[in-house]
Amino acid sequence: MSMLDSLRSKLGIDPEADSYVDDTEENVFPGGQGAAAAQEYTQQQEIKQHSNKVVNINATTQLQVVLVKPERFDDASSIADQLNAKHTVVLNLESASKEVSRRLIDFLSGVAYANNGQIKRVATSTFIAVNRGIPRYTGFLSDREQSLAQAACNKAGCSCIRFWGGFDAAERRVLCIEPPDAWQEEPLAYLQCTAYGDKLPTHRDYLGAILGLGLERSCVGDLLADPEREDTFYAVILADKQEFINAELTGAGHCTVHTVCIDALPARLAESRERTLQEATVPSLRADAVLAAMLHTSRTRAAEYIAAGRVEINHLPLKAAHETAYAADIFTVRGVGRFKLAAIGGKSRKDRLFISFYQY
Repeated sequence: MSMLDSLRSKLGIDPEADSYVDDTEENVFPGGQGAAAAQEYTQQQEIKQHSNKVVNINATTQLQVVLVKPERFDDASSIADQLNAKHTVVLNLESASKEVSRRLIDFLSGVAYANNGQIKRVATSTFIAVNRGIPRYTGFLSDREQSLAQAACNKAGCSCIRFWGGFDAAERRVLCIEPPDAWQEEPLAYLQCTAYGDKLPTHRDYLGAILGLGLERSCVGDLLADPEREDTFYAVILADKQEFINAELTGAGHCTVHTVCIDALPARLAESRERTLQEATVPSLRADAVLAAMLHTSRTRAAEYIAAGRVEINHLPLKAAHETAYAADIFTVRGVGRFKLAAIGGKSRKDRLFISFYQY
């Protein structure tokens, strides 16, 4: 009995139950033996369809994931092409009728089986498919995406996973699904970037320069400044993008940049990742009051950031300035930075709340 069959049995799922789902169900179908290596570094597979319902959401040499939201059975052939190309397909049937959903599931189940793939229900509206003995790797995930992925894997009873970002304290990490009998691959690689010029590049400059090469954000992990050399940054990237970035990245900001492929990050980088904790007092835990303290600005200015749609809390848009902030909330202010509300303390003599926070 395969690992997938065992999981199916534990969850009490009938083997034939996968042949039909409601029109609100979302399913995942894999290809058979992993994605084929890209022939060119800049190749990004685009799937063209009459209603633009098929979107490539991630591309690596280990795994390609395609998000599909079909409305008609005519879309089945283009979806099957993705499965035959060894891509993992996420199928969202919200826009399809029950009859179309039934026919699509029946047809694509056969295509997935022909490619040594299977489907598994992990929740009411989610299925997951795992190929036997084949390791899988996503692109870099944000902390929220990591939480969602962890929850999905827990639902599936899948324990052969790990998150890895190149070092223990990494913020952006790759989900690695590695069955015990699978040959494990190293999904990440590293670059050392040295700048030459008067105004040295910042984190934003390096990120913009790399994405300007035509790469997606999921191809790039953490970018780390060298605490001992102000002209040097280190980049954690997907392994299959290392040679391309090394060959094409020649500048960042107003400086010329020289890159070198390295096997691992210097140990001193992990030591320098400790955050400087800051303290402040606020009249209340309203989001605008907390944000104003973090930005060292007025509540009026903080409210303007919120009204302009530039603020997120835990990666979700902050709709109103009066919403309450809680300990461990992560504030993201577009164009300014990211902050974490580390702790909420007691009150001062003036009845103000003590808070502790740090900036990423």
